[in-house]
Amino acid sequence: MGRVHWLPNTRYTFGGYGYTLLRLQEAKKVQDVDILFIGSSHVYRGFDPRIFSQHNLRTFNLGTPNQTPFVTYHLLKEYLPSIRPRYVVMDLYWNILSLPASEAGADIISNSEITEGSLDMVWKSKDIVLLNSFLISSITQWVSPLDTTAQQEFREDRYVGAGYVESRIEKNILSKIELAHQPKSRFAPNKLQEEYLEEIVSLCKQQNVALVFVVVPVTKEYLNSVQNYQDFSDFIEGVASSNSIHLIDFNKEEGLRLNSQADFYDKDHLSQAGVEKFNAVFIEKLDSVFLRKERSSTAMR
Repeated sequence: MGRVHWLPNTRYTFGGYGYTLLRLQEAKKVQDVDILFIGSSHVYRGFDPRIFSQHNLRTFNLGTPNQTPFVTYHLLKEYLPSIRPRYVVMDLYWNILSLPASEAGADIISNSEITEGSLDMVWKSKDIVLLNSFLISSITQWVSPLDTTAQQEFREDRYVGAGYVESRIEKNILSKIELAHQPKSRFAPNKLQEEYLEEIVSLCKQQNVALVFVVVPVTKEYLNSVQNYQDFSDFIEGVASSNSIHLIDFNKEEGLRLNSQADFYDKDHLSQAGVEKFNAVFIEKLDSVFLRKERSSTAMR
């Protein structure tokens, strides 16, 4: 939640829910990873670096709460040159593609040093909430530099490291009845997010980084509440196809079998048990599509 300040229309989330403060401070020290994960809470709660390290894959998770493509672009512009990943794995969640810039952008500005990149994000957003949050953060940091000891702890989860947050909730907090009665919704992309999705594609090409699109799985009940999921599928498949990007929608993968009660802790976030199942299947997919090809090409040299 944002904190209340004397300036209206402000979000200031320093040290708050999502552990963005710790993640962005750690990101400054990371270099040369195999995979950089980026996107919303589905990402920083969905890809466990400990599982990937068992397969000799070094990863970092740059997901943040409600992160939109607009914010993703600015994070990649800031961190790609130093982190230097071989792959960027970006989650495409339909709700995130429909949001404005302010909430996710304010979370970044609240929890990182003020830079030309953050100023550029505020300028391009034309968003009063983001502007006011920038002013609050600038004044606060001028008085007192960022301090990671100010990060709040939350009983239901913990920051593991490498950007990942592990949930301590072992089963779904929603009953079967609550899951079965999810409000109906429709996918409707925001023009700003459409624009910056294409900007992300261009940026990764410029940086010579392979971009992979994924859709992290949600409960079948929540998935069924989206009345035009096929429109969403057509949209992301069109972006992927026109840019020769590999796309894996894990809501359509038959090889991934998840239980809504045991493998999720709410309608759309995986429990740790679900993360372990999901990551195992994702690594298999990544290996079959990319890693084996790399090993073959290396062996032929």
